[in-house]
This record gives sequence, structure tokens and C-alpha cells, in this order.
Amino acid sequence: MGKPKIKILQELVDIHTSELADNAKLDINKSSDKIVNTIATEDGGNYSAGYYTYGHLNNISSVISSNLDPDLQGGWLSPLAPVNDESLPWVKVDLPFGVGIGDSIYEGHTALHSRLFPNDVVAYDPDYPNAPGQLSYELGLITGMYWFNHGIGGQETDNIWNRWRRDVLAETYDPGDGRGSNTLPRKPYVVHIHAGINDIIHGYLSADIQERMTLMAKSARDNGIICIFDNIGFYNSATSDMKAQIALMNTWMATTLPLYGAVVLDYYTFSKQPDAETVRTGFYADGVHLNKRGYASLARDFAKQLGGVPIFLKGLILESLLDPLELPQKYSRPKIVKVKLPLKTGQISGEELMFKSELLNNPRVFMPLSPQGFGYTAKIIINNWYLTGVIDNTYTGFSKIRVLMSETPSNSLFENKINTTSVGCKAHLLADVDNIAEETYTDIVFSTIDSDPDDMYNESTGRVTIPEDGIYTFNVAISPSPDPTTPYDGATVGPGCYNILFKLNNVVVLNEVVQALDNRSKATGGVGYTNLINIAKTLYCTKGNPFFVQIKHNLGAAAKMRINGGVNFTETTLAVYKVS
Repeated sequence: MGKPKIKILQELVDIHTSELADNAKLDINKSSDKIVNTIATEDGGNYSAGYYTYGHLNNISSVISSNLDPDLQGGWLSPLAPVNDESLPWVKVDLPFGVGIGDSIYEGHTALHSRLFPNDVVAYDPDYPNAPGQLSYELGLITGMYWFNHGIGGQETDNIWNRWRRDVLAETYDPGDGRGSNTLPRKPYVVHIHAGINDIIHGYLSADIQERMTLMAKSARDNGIICIFDNIGFYNSATSDMKAQIALMNTWMATTLPLYGAVVLDYYTFSKQPDAETVRTGFYADGVHLNKRGYASLARDFAKQLGGVPIFLKGLILESLLDPLELPQKYSRPKIVKVKLPLKTGQISGEELMFKSELLNNPRVFMPLSPQGFGYTAKIIINNWYLTGVIDNTYTGFSKIRVLMSETPSNSLFENKINTTSVGCKAHLLADVDNIAEETYTDIVFSTIDSDPDDMYNESTGRVTIPEDGIYTFNVAISPSPDPTTPYDGATVGPGCYNILFKLNNVVVLNEVVQALDNRSKATGGVGYTNLINIAKTLYCTKGNPFFVQIKHNLGAAAKMRINGGVNFTETTLAVYKVS
């Protein structure tokens, strides 16, 4: 199919709206939210297509349509297979990602390094991980996207522009810096640039710095890449002339770069101690570089400033739009869908985040995701479909797979964007829950309410009380791990390490068996944690019904397991939304 591309659409094109059920229509509340096309890069079936129309779901023998219209990209079909068979239909798609480029601040000095300066060596290491306490890692947690860290300590704007074609535009180009000619799989969705202080320290004229920043902003704009700069921060050793130049440059950046489509963030205010001529107390390792705490706090400060810029990945829009003039003869809509994302931030090779949802039988549905900066490709697996049984020459799949990029950051792992007539409730687990048993289920009580305008959730009992009849989506993320104080000594574990129950009105509506990736503690050679488990289910609920979540493990009586609490973006959370 050629090199995958990402295309930003200004709005969601509504095809045959008369066919869409009301509760399937997407409510894009902000004009700056974006729908991003994906393209299948690999699949397990025989009928993937780079170009597609909704009618092809009815015409299996004619899958590939004219390639003259790029807006028809994204369709994929696969023959049905026995449920739970190895040949379940699946497809891999590209996800949007970001590139952070700049100097030592973006690289993560003084403690950390980038993939272009791994272990303080001039080299390119494609597998070099982002790490906690780097902007690339922290922004990944917040935005959901993976961020390639292309910071190089000591660089000025001319160095950055010299490698721009390779390190931002994903061209095959060797700038002669000893790092080769390829560093990216494709063009990014967004680029974040931190630069300028080294130019000022080394005596560059403001006009020269401005010229190169303008070139970067224009290049990003011309290539359809969202462009973000942050201004120049406080520097303890700056002379009076340097301080004046920093002020001049920051005024110019704020007033001029937006003319070329760039967003300019205020780093200077964050960097300076309000009541003294020094960098901010407690957030810096020296007079110019932040410490790990500082980088984490800066990423969250930037996220607040970026409200209104659609860089927050919220989930997949899965479409199966059928020809309204022709009843489908050989197609069944997906019902149960799993999405797996390979971890790309220094975790153990082969680990994945897993999300699972039961989709409504509608032509356009939304599946919430929170990649947390861990992947830039997704494997979508169809576990079940609405047609009963398997019929020869019957297919399943999607007419289009797209990504919802929101302008709204969120502390929650999920934020549903489908016709949300009621906010519902959000809560998270603050403290760890220890001693998860093997024999009996333990209630998960999400102890801290993040939002609950409808007064649905009781943080003492863990029960959600449905406020009115309707269709609700329940999103739960669980971060389980072994108890390191009582190691589990088994070298291997069979499939199905946790049982998770969703109960509505005391009736089991979901019994999910999920497998941990490594259930041994660090004391016995394991990693001491497992993959984050993400589950979503949509149900019709009656007013007054209680909903709650339970968990147990099946690792044997010797094992003691726990659920991880906390206040960051990767812990155990609950979100409930009314969708109709």
C-alpha cells in the first residue's frame, strides 16, 4: 500500500446520516477536535484495502476502490473465523505520535538522555527508552501519544534546523552528524520545539534565531504537522544583555510564530522563582536544567496551556457504514474488540497494553483508549461479531478506522465523546489494595472521586447508582501486581491470571479473564508488575441499579496480589458515562 500517511480532517464527514442511530452519532463539542485517519499496515486476513467506500461491505469481491480520493482510506475486511481460534480477524493501524526536538532540556539533562544521544554517546538507538522525568515520557502519559525524544544537549537552532528533514519530516536524509539518515517511521502528528537559550549563550543575533524558528514553523505548517514552541526560560548565569535578549525573543515568539500556525507556550514563567532572580526552587538540578520532578511538573503545566490544541488521544472511531439501499448479505458487524499496543518506553520486550470493549451494533461507535505514550501502532482484534455462528464467505471489519484527538486534557484514563448527555462520574484508587485473594472476589472501591456531578458514586462502598434509565458505558482500568513482600515463586503462569467481574444490580454482566505479563516479584527475577488492564462495556441500565467491580486471581494460594493505587495517569480508575 505504500508508505502510511496521516491526514488531519477539519471535521467528521457524516455519510448517510439517516442510517445512524441517535446514540451512535459523535458529539464533537469543540471545533478544534480532530479526526485523524489511520491506514492498515498489516493484517491477518485476505482483504485489507488502502482505499474504501461504505458500499464495499456489501461487495466482498470488489474491495479496492479508486485511489483518487484519499478520504476513502481506512477500510479493512477479514473472513470470519471460529471464536477464540488463532485466526481471529485482526489488523494493525498507525496511531498519531509526537516528536520533541531541541537541546538538553528536551533531552532530559542532567539525569537522562535521548535516542539521539543514548548513554551520553553520539549515536542513534531506535530502541532507547523514554523514562520518567523526561518531557517525552511525561507528555506521553498526559496526551496518550508516543513522543520520540530528539533532543540533543548543547544544540542551537541552526543545529536543529540542519537535522529537521530527518528528525521531524521523516525524510531519508543524512545531516552529517554521525546518526545516519533515518530516525522516524513516518511524519509525526505534532512537533514540540524547545530551543534558543544556547543561541543566546553563544552570542547569536536575535534575527538569526528568529529566521530559523520561522523556517521550522513554516515547514511544520506546510507538512500538516501541528507545531508547538515553548519560549526561552530563565538562566541563572545570564548577563543583563542576555536577559534583555531573552525578553525580546519571548515577545517576538508570542506575537510572530502564531502567524505561521504555531502554538507558543510560556516556559519562562514556570522556570523563574517569582520572588528572586533565580530558577524555580526545588525544580532544577542546576541553573538551567530541571530535575526529574521539574520535568514532570513542566509537562503538566504545558498540558494546561495546550487546552484548545487537539493533541490528546482519546480513542478510536470504528465505522461500519452500510449501503442504505442494499441489505448486507455477507457482512457482520464486530461485537467484541480488543486493541493491543506494544510498549515503547523501556518496558520489557513483548509487553503490551490491552483494551477491550463490547461495541454497540451501530454504524459508528467510539472505543476509548489511553495509550499513555506507550505505542504508535495498534493491533485491533475482533473477538466476536453480531452474526450468530460462522457462515462461509462471510466477513467482518470496518469501513473506516479513525482516531479522535481532543483539545481537552484529562486526569482520567478515559473521556467518552459519544453523545455524552450526562458527565457521569470519574474516580480513582488512591491507596494500594493488598491481599487480593484466590478463592473469593474482592470489591474494588475507587476511593477518590474526581468528578461526580450526578451524585452517582459512593466512594465508601464502590457502588455506582444509576440516576435514570438509559445506556451507559463503564470504563475501568486496573493496575494489578504481585505483592513484593510475599513473592510468588512460580516460574510460569498459565493464561488467565485475573478474573474481573462487572456486576449490575448484583448480576454478573461481564466476567473477564485476563493474563498478567509477569507475575513474579522482583525478588524472584520478575518485573514486579503487570500490564494495565483496560475494560469497557456498554449496557442498558434502569434507574436505581447498583454497579460495582470485583477482582480475584488464580495464581495459586501461595501468591499474594495487589492493585496499585496512586495519583498519576497510569493507576486504577473508573469512569461512567450516559450515552443515550
